Amino acid sequence: MKTLDGNVVCLPYQSSLCLQDVNRLRNDVLVPGSRLPTPLQGRVPVLLVQQSGKSQGTEMGSWGTGWDLLLPKAWGMAFWVPLVYRGVRIGGLRMSLKHAQNKGEPHFPHDYPDCPAGARFQEEQEAELLAKFRRRPPAKRTNYVKHGCLAPFRCPWQQLAEEWELIVMEGGGGGEEAVSSMEQEVTPPQSNFTVLRLDVTSGRYCIG
Repeated sequence: MKTLDGNVVCLPYQSSLCLQDVNRLRNDVLVPGSRLPTPLQGRVPVLLVQQSGKSQGTEMGSWGTGWDLLLPKAWGMAFWVPLVYRGVRIGGLRMSLKHAQNKGEPHFPHDYPDCPAGARFQEEQEAELLAKFRRRPPAKRTNYVKHGCLAPFRCPWQQLAEEWELIVMEGGGGGEEAVSSMEQEVTPPQSNFTVLRLDVTSGRYCIG
């Protein structure tokens, strides 16, 4: 595997110009909009990665087709502003998630609950959503119990996997014997998600 020379990576960062210096050079040109002189130390190595687009399904087959532009450190703003002026649409992490959903591909770390990063992301997301839920007054909170949602802040992947395995075993010809044997061997794991319960006596929601 061929590695990049250290000078190729370090020199662009050391020779990068701030936006103020670039604007000063633009003011010095005689004709507005003319190309600025580019010295050798001001050249920037870039890396282009072609994306073939969506490969799953038949609808929107060209979704995601394009190029990924990788830039050295400290050169993001110098490329950001010209790209925006040329009509490039800007998207953040939420847009990246929607983009992956439209392509029908898993998004990291949302769709990787088995890896450590996915488990940690779910824990942080659950804590954030639970804190947001508690900040709202009781009269303004969403009634998840009424809507039949017992785990609104975290997806119970373990429960879904076990129930799906039971369905597969029942449909595979194992019958009730396979289901009963699995119920005897498999012990229910400790719950890692928040469950809302309605206290009938007080009429309040209990988080457990």
